[in-house]
Amino acid sequence: MEIREEGQAMSEVTRRLQAKFPETRPDVVDAVVQALHHEFDGDPIRDFVPVLVERAAVARLTLSTDPRSHAPV
Repeated sequence: MEIREEGQAMSEVTRRLQAKFPETRPDVVDAVVQALHHEFDGDPIRDFVPVLVERAAVARLTLSTDPRSHAPV
């Protein structure tokens, strides 16, 4: 995957996640996606990076928006 294509794919991931998590501020979704994307910096194989970032971001955002995850134990 070329850099431009990856950038476009990451923008699409961000838009999808902003729509999927409307209760989360868009800048927070963007920050989560960017942070996860940077975890793959330096990896030579880039084809699956957008998919991996999206899966990890969904998990992280679901955990952060699930009211049960903030309940006292």
